[in-house]
Amino acid sequence: PKSEQKSPDESKVTSTNSHDPPTFSTWNEEETAEWLKQSNAEWHGQESLTGSHLVFLSRLERESPEFFYDTLKNFGGLSNLTMLMNFTTALHRLCLDISSSG
Repeated sequence: PKSEQKSPDESKVTSTNSHDPPTFSTWNEEETAEWLKQSNAEWHGQESLTGSHLVFLSRLERESPEFFYDTLKNFGGLSNLTMLMNFTTALHRLCLDISSSG
């Protein structure tokens, strides 16, 4: 059986074929909280984190590291070096897992 329904999607992903969006981008608040727990990372912000936030934060870190750490402190309530280190390390691991799995 041919899967002809795929063709419209395939035309959309020609340029980004090898680089699908990271799987964690679809995480909800519960999944993200579970990841934080498993990663020994913390988040004490008013807003609960979701996968979209993680994608945004990882992009933010690449584009503007100073603002990234300010954001973790101001919005995430990460008030000491250990908290910052644990969160950042966990985020790096998450992004590494994604890029090496392909």
